[in-house]
Amino acid sequence: MKRVLATCFLVLAGCAEKDTTAPPAPRVHPVQSPTSKAKVVLTGAAEFASKVTISGGQETITVTADPYTAEFLAEVPLNTTIPAGAVSLTNSLSVTATDAAGNVSAATELEVKFGPEPGVPAKLTFALTGAAASGTITAGTDVTYSYKVTDAYDGPVDNPLSVIPSDPNTTIFDDGISGTGIILGFRRTGSFTITARASGAAGVSQQVPLTVTAATGARFVDLGLTLSRMATGDATSAITVVKDTWGNVIIDDTAGTSPGLTLTCTPQNTNTPGSACAKSGATFTITRAGVYRITATYNDGTNPAASNAQYVFAEDAPDVESPVATITGIVYPTGASQVPRNTNSRIEVAITFADNKALASATLYAIFGGNPACISNSGLLLLTGRATVTTNASVRQPASGCAFPYDSIGLFASVVDEAGNQGFSAINTSLTVSAAGLGNVASTGGYTLGVVGIGGGGNTSAGIAQGVDIAWDSAAQIGYLPSTNNNGRIGLVLPDRTQAVLRDILGQTYQGNNNLMSGIAVSGAGDVFVSRFSVAGTISQFPPTLPSNPITLVSGLNGPGRLVYDNRGATPVLCAAKTGSALSANCYPVTGTPPLTQNFPTHLVPAGLGGGNTELTGIALGTPSAGSYPLYLLYNACALYTTTTAFPSTPANPAAPTQITVTPSLGGNCLDVVGLPSGDVAVLTTNTLFRVTAAGAATSIVTGLNQPTGIDFSGGQLFVIDTGTQSVLSVTAPAAAPF
Repeated sequence: MKRVLATCFLVLAGCAEKDTTAPPAPRVHPVQSPTSKAKVVLTGAAEFASKVTISGGQETITVTADPYTAEFLAEVPLNTTIPAGAVSLTNSLSVTATDAAGNVSAATELEVKFGPEPGVPAKLTFALTGAAASGTITAGTDVTYSYKVTDAYDGPVDNPLSVIPSDPNTTIFDDGISGTGIILGFRRTGSFTITARASGAAGVSQQVPLTVTAATGARFVDLGLTLSRMATGDATSAITVVKDTWGNVIIDDTAGTSPGLTLTCTPQNTNTPGSACAKSGATFTITRAGVYRITATYNDGTNPAASNAQYVFAEDAPDVESPVATITGIVYPTGASQVPRNTNSRIEVAITFADNKALASATLYAIFGGNPACISNSGLLLLTGRATVTTNASVRQPASGCAFPYDSIGLFASVVDEAGNQGFSAINTSLTVSAAGLGNVASTGGYTLGVVGIGGGGNTSAGIAQGVDIAWDSAAQIGYLPSTNNNGRIGLVLPDRTQAVLRDILGQTYQGNNNLMSGIAVSGAGDVFVSRFSVAGTISQFPPTLPSNPITLVSGLNGPGRLVYDNRGATPVLCAAKTGSALSANCYPVTGTPPLTQNFPTHLVPAGLGGGNTELTGIALGTPSAGSYPLYLLYNACALYTTTTAFPSTPANPAAPTQITVTPSLGGNCLDVVGLPSGDVAVLTTNTLFRVTAAGAATSIVTGLNQPTGIDFSGGQLFVIDTGTQSVLSVTAPAAAPF
């Protein structure tokens, strides 16, 4: 019973009692200790409605006891900083009650430890035991281990243990709580890990390394050869792999140098010496035909030795190596680079032949002008089985006379060995055919002269000797030569440089009906255009189909002469020079159905010309531009005129031709003119071929011609027919000044 102090006041009607009795110490319910929680909840009972104060934690907490039940509840934050080296931290809590009069009870003391809770895994000790205690085992060895799991206070725990090997092919036998276990199946060599983890406890684990080496005991050898069938003289290499009983590779050898490995080669024919199979490292070179056994033996000195063998078949290889021919020099003609043009001209060369085994025969060939139809040979040279032969061989020009002046001569040798292999020498082109047969004909200024046709053609009615003009089809490599003979045949120079006469589809020769031909042109697509000189002259077309009768394009002309055909513009054009009294020129668009309509309403004649001995000897078209062509007119006195013509739908005369002042003067008689892509023209006189610029500057490019009759330009070259030397010449411009 609380004692009450009575105090009387005179001024009052009565007196009051003061409470001086301290409340009883609070009763506190037990709490978990140690605890891992940063706050604990304290419950208990104290004097009704008293203030309950809890100190000793991270901060002092005050709560009020229930006025009816006297119970209280307080959440108390704990001190959580555990000193280094300690497992837990003790919080000494003091709980007091203070009544309404301020009386403080005695303290109720309790200790609450902050730290790991008991029974929770905190420590793990895991170790390999038995054969695995060193951390290394041989493949196939069982791995045993032991372990112990405790809480932070070294007390036992009930949580099971998980063991995880890094080799997924293993099997574990362990109840997780007994403290021991076994792992089966470490059969692969290598470095592994075994991880032990206490279930339910994050961070409580341990990992130990384990090295698995090759198993002891039996060894197994795999042997492979790069060649199991080979030619003598070739080599095969051994590839050796040694494994343990679990298939782990102990050595993988391609050099024959691994410790414990021995490689041998044994001929299976007792008459074959062992030296026929020479070893170098892991490579065996076999020099004699037969069957050989290659054996790989492995013996590490500890485990049982093991071996394996493979067989290789070596056979003599067929001879597939080509013999070699080398032209080492020109023996004849001595000290000369040209050979006279005649069928008795001899060429002799020195040649060396060589073969890896035995030579059989050889032949020397000469090809003239790159023409496959113009070739000669030495006949067969017998080489009688020798490996090397040096000899001389000779050829002569073909009897057909197909070798032309300026022809390059390609000399090469073919050689055959006894196995039938063939070889060829490089082509020697140091010789050419002499141009002596062309008299004084020569090129100047870097221009190159060639011969594409020569001789009369064997036909007195057509050929080079009778040609009055020339048209060259560079696509077909055919030259067309209109004849001056009254039979009016058209001679041909063919791609093989032989000559023929143009015939129709039935094989009949075209006849001119005693009308002399005076000009010719080709389209490049197989069409041939011919002018026939007479008072009522004509221009005819021979289409590619070569019908029996040519197509008459224009008739009633007074003396048609040279022709020029050009299809580089929008409309194909055919122009003709008239050598009659009119001295005029006209052009015809080659469109529609014949007869063709002339483009100029009146004859085109330069002012001041006409009559006398003046003749229009040549007509040419230049490179078209914007629908117009430069037109050139050449007169026999070497007067050269030019104008520009277009080909509109309504015929119209071009501007009057103006004369080009040519310097130096061409002199003599001018015979023909052709336009060049460069804007220049080529002019033919009685003995010289000139190149004339648009400004009139003239340069001779071929001199010494003997009765030339016409020129043409095709495929980047000029072509000249010279009836005096009975030749058709090609002229190629230097690279610095193309036509």
